[in-house]
Amino acid sequence: MDNGVTRDGNVIPGVPIIDFSAYNLDDDADTKHNETKQLIHRVHEALTTIGFFHIKNFGIPAQVVEKAFSVSKDFFTLSERDKQPYKCGIWIPEGKFHGWVSTDLEGLDLREAKKDFKESFNFMAEIKETPTNEFPDVPKVPELKPALLALFQQCTHLHNKILKVMARGLGLPDPMTLVNLCRRIGKPDNTTTLRTLSYPPIPPGTDTEKLIRCGEHSDYGSITLLFQDDKGGLEVKDISGQWIPITPIPDTVLVNIGDLMQRMTSDKYIAAKHRVVFSANASTDSRQSIAFFGNPDDDALIECLDGSSKYPPVNALEYNHDRARRSRQSYN
Repeated sequence: MDNGVTRDGNVIPGVPIIDFSAYNLDDDADTKHNETKQLIHRVHEALTTIGFFHIKNFGIPAQVVEKAFSVSKDFFTLSERDKQPYKCGIWIPEGKFHGWVSTDLEGLDLREAKKDFKESFNFMAEIKETPTNEFPDVPKVPELKPALLALFQQCTHLHNKILKVMARGLGLPDPMTLVNLCRRIGKPDNTTTLRTLSYPPIPPGTDTEKLIRCGEHSDYGSITLLFQDDKGGLEVKDISGQWIPITPIPDTVLVNIGDLMQRMTSDKYIAAKHRVVFSANASTDSRQSIAFFGNPDDDALIECLDGSSKYPPVNALEYNHDRARRSRQSYN
């Protein structure tokens, strides 16, 4: 495994694998156990160095993840014509970020005018843009909505468990401090999103100089949970500026933090830059992943938890929307 580098220049192992079975977070007494203390330490160490970690034994049934991947593939293999009605801004006119994101829409690297050669489908458990707050059904793939909802609900629980571990690693007086900023996940006034992604093969003759699988960026919100297939291509930039490939590991979920969490921790935790690059077989291989982007509630005021003024207070919703808008304008 490639090495990462800490802020003081020490070499550390690459993205670690952390066993979450050591921690029953419904029982505060477990924090006294040596195994639990070690888990908290390892999460804290990963987030203060390389900014990413794998977790195993995380409690989400494999069949829930597999079903979400399967029905997502069913959607992405529809024709462009059949997907067009579900396109962001068309399907739900007031919900510009809900639904299908075509390969011509995003460019996450704000420094380079490169399009991301990927497509995605953005799902939320409830949204504010429909009369009933329900996310619409997808008639072309009727199993898509229930499968994504099942994974969304499982991820919400895991997201909150990880936030408790992080709060303890930071030494916060109340281990619920971070969770309390995200109480409304799954409700219309929280933008937490489950995004299922497809990276299709590169058509012959495509000029890849102006394309990348997914441009260099950091995530926006609290923490991200990433499920990926076995194709690889994801890389993280360590503190020295070196790109480290993240090899997919079966039966794990990859965790990293977003910019709002870095602001809250006054840079103690790192929202690491990452990207997805073309593989040697990009002309024939497709790639799939599913990301759960956890966000604070829309009305949350994000401030430095240590009482410092390293970052000015910012509203969570305004920050996330600004970042999302810029990703769609960066290559225009």
